[in-house]
Amino acid sequence: MKLGDFAPEGKASAKHERYRVDFLFRWGLVLTGDHREGTTEVADITVPLRAILGSMADAPTGAALPVDCSITPGRVTDAKQLRLILSAGKNGEAFRDGRKANDWSATMKATLNAAAQFCTDEQLAYQVIATSGLVQLAEDKGSVSRIEKLDRLWAKEWRDSLIKTEPSRRADAAAHVEIGTLTLADLWESGSLYVQYMVQERAKQMITAGLIIGASAGDLAPLFHYLKPETLNQLEDDLRRTKNDAFARVCMEARVLAHGDTDTSVAELDAYMNKVAAQEREIDRKARFQQYNQQYYIIENYGGAARVFRDEFHPDTGAQVSLSVRAFCEAKAHDKVLDGWDLDDKRPVLKSAANMWVISDSARRYVRQEARFETSDREITVETGKVLNLFQGWATAPVAGEWPAIRYLVHDILCSGSNEASAYLLDYLAQMVQQPHILPGTAVILQSEEQGTGKSTFMALLRRLLGARYCSVTSDAGTLVGQFNAQAMNKVLLHFEEAVAPNDRVVESKVKALITNETLTYNPKGLPAIEARNYARVFMTSNAQQVAHLARHDRRMFVLSVSAKHANDTAFWSQAHQRFPQEMEAFMHALRTRDISGFRPAQMPHTSAKDRQKLESVVGPDRILRDFLEAGRLPACSHFDGRTWEVRVSALTEQFIKNGCKVGHSFPQPARVFAPVAMSPVRVRRINVSGQASKTWRVISLPTLADARAAFLMHQNVSAYDWGDDMADWALD
Repeated sequence: MKLGDFAPEGKASAKHERYRVDFLFRWGLVLTGDHREGTTEVADITVPLRAILGSMADAPTGAALPVDCSITPGRVTDAKQLRLILSAGKNGEAFRDGRKANDWSATMKATLNAAAQFCTDEQLAYQVIATSGLVQLAEDKGSVSRIEKLDRLWAKEWRDSLIKTEPSRRADAAAHVEIGTLTLADLWESGSLYVQYMVQERAKQMITAGLIIGASAGDLAPLFHYLKPETLNQLEDDLRRTKNDAFARVCMEARVLAHGDTDTSVAELDAYMNKVAAQEREIDRKARFQQYNQQYYIIENYGGAARVFRDEFHPDTGAQVSLSVRAFCEAKAHDKVLDGWDLDDKRPVLKSAANMWVISDSARRYVRQEARFETSDREITVETGKVLNLFQGWATAPVAGEWPAIRYLVHDILCSGSNEASAYLLDYLAQMVQQPHILPGTAVILQSEEQGTGKSTFMALLRRLLGARYCSVTSDAGTLVGQFNAQAMNKVLLHFEEAVAPNDRVVESKVKALITNETLTYNPKGLPAIEARNYARVFMTSNAQQVAHLARHDRRMFVLSVSAKHANDTAFWSQAHQRFPQEMEAFMHALRTRDISGFRPAQMPHTSAKDRQKLESVVGPDRILRDFLEAGRLPACSHFDGRTWEVRVSALTEQFIKNGCKVGHSFPQPARVFAPVAMSPVRVRRINVSGQASKTWRVISLPTLADARAAFLMHQNVSAYDWGDDMADWALD
């Protein structure tokens, strides 16, 4: 049939050195050619055919491929797996952050090719690439956004990538083709030496067992098809040595019968042959080592000794299963690999796969493992060898969009509507995802006396944003700062939920070390201590009035009093919990693109919540003075001269004793207690009482109550405090 007989108008032709091609717009492609000389093979011309299509200048964009040129499916069908592949590839850094791509268009093409090599699901590939940092974080070109450019070019570029990577996918598919069922004919033609050896050994066992139970030559004859002549001779020699003439006669008859009937097979031996063939793949050293390298790796120095780790992390805690080298070899004792042949006995030599792997140069091994949050490259080369990076990127991909529900949670609820506080908190979070390797040296406290205000909701949102494996939450501070504190290692976010007692100075000092020390010592249970980098951002949440002990000049804690406007508001939180997951990607995009060039974590805005925490934290003489100032009462014998109050030291001492005011085990000296607000040191004076001179007393001069309170707040570095009254001056008991 000649298509030219009914070709539409606009026919176009193109010449090729090996083919004559007629391309008919919107109709089809006709390709003619001859078989190669001396063969009737129909060669696969998919690749050159597509090259021809691409080189035809007049070919319409997106021309349909011939129906018989199907695309080989890729083996990756999971978005997470594809994202990991692209993140670890040659352009992985640019895939994670498009701002690091020198040539965005070229990088995009390379990324499409890399994706198409493993995945042919167009919708899945688009989802992964469109939500990657390569698209979402790259700077837009002129008035066209990167996502708009991707959408415009996607159809053609993706099709081109599928065509270009087809040979690679086809080769990969061929490498994973399962071996079909083996038959007797396959044993000598394609069966390996190992399969032949094992099948012959089983056949010899079955023949020997048959002779013992008196099987006839006709019954045994099919078994002889599974023995080589030299093996048959060896079997006959063994039988002669037994000096059993009956066995030798039956064996000889069976051999003759087998020679005349060469087609009869034994189902049991065929089944065993296929079982051994499957086992052979398991004892193949290369295949077994590849399996081990996919599942495990060796850290040469973990707590002073080599250790085998399973390359798998608990989805919630990020914990790993690890074994000593000895324990690993014992656990894998049944795994064997073929290690050559015994030339004397002509037997295969099987050895422990685990024992050979742990000493092999092909084993995946690293000098150490650690979280390098400045990059998500899986392996990092250092002078002493390779380091395994445990950081594999955040759990949430950045996608431009709106996040009003999360913004309301941060600004109006957590920060009670304070623009300065919400800006600091967002900068703090942005630095956590942009520069996780830079320790801010500050922590965040979320406090509210009411329950159900959103503190725990916000922390759960952050864990989902980053990935639970990089976070740890506890209500027992000992799990993070106690004797066995390995749970805090390689974490970016540590959440102490009602976990720190303000008067526990030991825990307090360890928490402060978490906040400021760039390296810490971690103690895994049952292992020697490990020194590692500290990346932790500490968050504390509590319903208690005092959450942590804050010193007067504290520069570590950013304290927020969470608004109770939606406390226990079931309807509000139910709706919010539905909206938060829909805004996570947009929230991550906002944090990843937020300008933090001027952010200084130590320069935190003032909050009244921090002032309250400072006053709740005062101890010793300052605590006694704060209580006096809150009560606003002096001993009845105190004298006011119009400007200052003269208070007897002895009267204050009596009041301390009466009210049980102690510092440690002793009653304090009044002069020490009132030193921050006293107008002068203790003096000896005569105080007039009712117009008459009294006897001499040791007295402390105090200002009015309002001035004393102001002086005390200045001493504590507190801007303001609600004393709970409007008293301007002292009252007398």
